[in-house]
Amino acid sequence: MNVANPDGLSPYGDPFTFPFFTIEDVEILDADTIAVMNDNNFPAFGGRSATEPDQNEYLEITLAEPLDVDQRLLPAS
Repeated sequence: MNVANPDGLSPYGDPFTFPFFTIEDVEILDADTIAVMNDNNFPAFGGRSATEPDQNEYLEITLAEPLDVDQRLLPAS
């Protein structure tokens, strides 16, 4: 994952990276926003640190263009 972070909302740099082997879930919040989640219940290698277990992470990403998604998949207003 390589997401622009020009306002420095994440302390992990610009572009923001998500250095995990798996992503647990991607949810459509609305046509302009997705959520990406990772639960790191298996501390191992390959994340943010070689010596510390990674924390669970939840990201909300505002898309540059709205998704062309079936309205039935969007949350009820």
